[in-house]
Formats: sequence, structure tokens, C-alpha cells
Amino acid sequence: FDAQVGDLGRLIPQTAGELRADGWVRWYDGRLDGSMTGQGRNLAVDGMRIAAANLTARLGEGKGYPLHVTASLRKVVYEEFQAESVTLEADGTALRHTVNAVLHSAGAEARIALSGAYSPRSWQGEIVRFSGRDRVGPWSLAAPAKLTIAAGRITLAPLVVTGATPERIEIAGELSGEPLSGSIRAAWNGMNLARVNPWLTEVRVTGASAGNVQLRLAAGERPAFSG
Repeated sequence: FDAQVGDLGRLIPQTAGELRADGWVRWYDGRLDGSMTGQGRNLAVDGMRIAAANLTARLGEGKGYPLHVTASLRKVVYEEFQAESVTLEADGTALRHTVNAVLHSAGAEARIALSGAYSPRSWQGEIVRFSGRDRVGPWSLAAPAKLTIAAGRITLAPLVVTGATPERIEIAGELSGEPLSGSIRAAWNGMNLARVNPWLTEVRVTGASAGNVQLRLAAGERPAFSG
């Protein structure tokens, strides 16, 4: 197949940009395999803008359907967040795989890696790496954190990140349903707020912060904060 869309907004309302994709799909002897590449320019949807995007994907016909996916994005902006570049890679099989992401912006870098597998009703895995470096110094994940996505529910076991002493942040939560419900809990100490500046489009922050907060969401009710 070979497809080209010169104005995405004509195809999908409230979007913009250009897309091109080509590839092939084959069903042989009861097994599926295929390959595709895609490019996008000046993409926009739901507050997100991407200057350029490139995607390659390959699904093999071997045991478990081996897969390899790479994506590179340039000049990504979402609301007040920005990144000069984002690179994504997924390897493994359709059921068991690893995902790696690298983000760069204005002298800062962040890396995240996930490893997991699909079961009949959920995806279960771990965040095995969450680290980075900026002008303040390095920061990293203290230990792998379990992550489960199942039937519209996301559960994150405590994720702890540490930086220069005494920097520490811990986040855990469960979110589910439509409308959204659940809770998110966070506690932090000695956080140098300048770390977020490379990732912000306009706002600049300084100083250090410590505290804790819990957010509770209930269907039909206002969000409740405590801490």
C-alpha cells in the first residue's frame, strides 16, 4: 500500500498536518507479517504539535510475532511542555516486549524503559529505567516500579526517583473508568525546580520544593486534594 494525505484536517476533524505511509501486509499459511514506514509534517491534534515524525514498523511471522518499531519526533509541544526530539523503540514480540524512549531539550535528557507482557485481559510490566541529566546534575530511578494497564484501569506502584542529595520524589496511583476516577499520591523533598525549565515552553521556575499531596477523583464530583 501507499497512502498520502496532504491535509489531515480534511480526513480527521480538529487535526492538521501532512502524512505519508507505505508498506505491505501478508497473510500466509495462517500467519500474519508485514512492514510499513510513515512520515508526518506539521502535525497537530488535541493541543499537541509535532514539526516532523518518522515511523518504521516490522511484524514478523515467527513464533510470537517478532516486532520492531522505531519512531522519531522533532520539536514536540504539548500545552506548556516541549521537547526538541523524542525517540521511541519497541522490540520483542507482540505479547512480550520492551519499550525505550529518549527525550532531549535545551541541554537536558530523559530516558525511560519499560518491559512487560500482555495477559488475556491486561498489560503487566515494570518501569525499569527512568533517568536523565541536566544542568543541575543526574537523576535516576531508585528501583523498578510495577505498571499495570487493564480494562481502562492504570495502576502504578510506588515510583521513586532521586537526584542530588536530598532530592527525592515518590509517585503512586490508580486511575480508571470513564469518567475518570481514582487517586494519585506524591511526596517530594529538596527538589530543585530549575530541572523542569528545559521542558517548559515559556514559564521559568527557581528555588527548591518539598511536600506531599494526594489527589482523589470520583465520578461526578470535584477533584479533592489533601496533603
